Amino acid sequence: HWLALPFLSSGGAERVALNICRALREVRPTHACVLFLTDRKVVNPGMAIPEGTLVVAFDDYLGEGASYARKQSLLRDLLLAVQPQCFHNINSEVAWHLILAEGERLKKRVPLFASIFAFQFAPDKVTKIGYAAYFLKQGLPHLTGLLSDNRRFIDDAALEYGLNDEERSKLRVLYQPCRLEA
Repeated sequence: HWLALPFLSSGGAERVALNICRALREVRPTHACVLFLTDRKVVNPGMAIPEGTLVVAFDDYLGEGASYARKQSLLRDLLLAVQPQCFHNINSEVAWHLILAEGERLKKRVPLFASIFAFQFAPDKVTKIGYAAYFLKQGLPHLTGLLSDNRRFIDDAALEYGLNDEERSKLRVLYQPCRLEA
């Protein structure tokens, strides 16, 4: 199982990715997960990486100045060569642009998933920006499924983008455990 993140900081998207890795390892202890840090090499040293999870930063192999196009080529070539059981994009712009450009080709070989968690707004508080605005409607035809951590976003996105029943059936909620201070 492969997951793409833009970087590995201490935000909610990163915690979702790590929770998915932990859950997959519990369900399938002999399987491994790979976290690809695609957009830039930012790694929070405080993040607890689950056992059986490999972290691969594209900048370590392509250099920190590598273009998104070059990173997309590397990701595409890896997906086509290895054909992992599942590929899941969580906020990676590199992966989103690859899905938009070559999703039809990729989905024939690898189940493609993505996560989007909320609508984002420009400073005018009216114009939608961000992952949902830029990628959801265009990327959905290429995806096996799109996950979010809340029902509200799924319902609102279906209305906002006028999703038909087939498109709507790809949207699923994957609730996450909350963090509580001891």
